[in-house]
Amino acid sequence: MDTNNLKIICLAGIDGSGKSTHLRRLEKELTDFGLRCKCVWARSAFFFSLPFMMLCRVLGLTEVVSTSSGTKNSIHRYYMCKPVSLVWPWISLVDNLIFAVVHAYLPISMGYTVLLDRSCYDNFVDIMVDTQRFTLDKSFLGLLFKKIVPRSCRVILLDVDENIAFIRKADTPGLEYLCIRRRIYKALAGVFGTRCITTNGEFEDVHLRILDCLKSDSIELKRTKSFR
Repeated sequence: MDTNNLKIICLAGIDGSGKSTHLRRLEKELTDFGLRCKCVWARSAFFFSLPFMMLCRVLGLTEVVSTSSGTKNSIHRYYMCKPVSLVWPWISLVDNLIFAVVHAYLPISMGYTVLLDRSCYDNFVDIMVDTQRFTLDKSFLGLLFKKIVPRSCRVILLDVDENIAFIRKADTPGLEYLCIRRRIYKALAGVFGTRCITTNGEFEDVHLRILDCLKSDSIELKRTKSFR
């Protein structure tokens, strides 16, 4: 694998798809390879979003639900208020851009290989669900979200059956929560030019496929540069 071309790697997918576990393993492997790695959990950006989300809770647009494991999750129903559903994606866009500059672009310029556990890709899926604007990817806003992802970023979608994911992650709100997000992830794969790997099987087999995918992407990126 040509590690010189691996500046930023992102694993996306629903909860329970194995993103965090595979990234921790990948971080160790790349560090052993001699790379300086920075692992970032990008669930969402809370710069301008936080006060907006607090306001939405006051307005009754956010419900806190308990899961089967006893943990609590926030369900955002921003679609219930049209002004909120229109404004929220733009606030989130600004936050994701700031987050990308601070936690991705800046570390890359300092010589780090950045490993993203989730990214603006995942946050965009949440926005579509929270606002129920399921054609948002075809809008100008969707194009801007795509532009946030650096061209050198290797994005891999880890796709897993929602029933398996729910067993792995009992702290998720429920099967429907996973089902709707899985459908959107798969629909967006083409929009973001994302490689897709099924993670229903054994961990080691899946991880080898991730490494093969990164190796293939690294070679393609090197070829692209050679033709410029």
